[in-house]
Amino acid sequence: MKSDEKDKDKKTKGRFLSPSFRKGAVKEKKDEEDDGKFKLNLIAAGDEDDDGESKSPSPNKHKKGKKKEEKEKPNITTYKEEPKEKENKEKKGKNEPKKEEEKKEEPPKEKKKVNPLDELPPSKLELETFKRAFLNNKDKEDAMNKFWEIYDPEGYSLWWVEYQNLPTECKVLFRTSNSKGMFLQKCDAVRRYAFAVHGVYGVEDNYKIRGCWLFRGKDIPQEMKDNDLFEYLTFRKLDINKPEDKQLVHDYWTKLNETDEVEGRKCADVEYFN
Repeated sequence: MKSDEKDKDKKTKGRFLSPSFRKGAVKEKKDEEDDGKFKLNLIAAGDEDDDGESKSPSPNKHKKGKKKEEKEKPNITTYKEEPKEKENKEKKGKNEPKKEEEKKEEPPKEKKKVNPLDELPPSKLELETFKRAFLNNKDKEDAMNKFWEIYDPEGYSLWWVEYQNLPTECKVLFRTSNSKGMFLQKCDAVRRYAFAVHGVYGVEDNYKIRGCWLFRGKDIPQEMKDNDLFEYLTFRKLDINKPEDKQLVHDYWTKLNETDEVEGRKCADVEYFN
């Protein structure tokens, strides 16, 4: 029995020691090692992501994920802002009709009132032309003659005017002149439709504020009636067919010097209104 076991051992040892056996054993070992490496490679490949990075839980993985999320946030915000723009457009659309309604509610602008004196028929006496010609003509007698030639009683009227002073007024010249000047300043509105000689006549302690006026139209213009001092004035319409009225116009418009007299009163402070 012992001899048989020894023979087997020898055969076995010889087998392992034989070259063919050793080559087969080495080959099997290499195949096993290759299989092990292949399996490890497969496991490693499965654990890696598309970028070649390992999927093993590591602190860097979480950090990279956060960075990607932060990069994607602006896109999300942009997407959220779109509805706000639509809301703003809707609000604007709602407000626009209100603006149109407000415009519609505005009352229509009133047209400027046309002065009735501007609608009178044309006259051969053009007021501004007459003013320049009369004032620039040093020969007032000649100027008066030319005025009567163009005077149009259908388009103009002549008036004698006197200020109704209180008993305590018109005593001192400079105060009386101030009253006259104040009245003329308030006549600016009627300047376009009038020409006159207006002044202070008389002597100390007995002055009168009087004048001779030419108005566009047959009546006193509304602009004169709107004067604050109008109620304190006396107006008398002159008739040029009467010699005395025609002479009155001549005297007032040609006598303005201190040595001159009109209606028995000396010219103290007289001026043109044009």
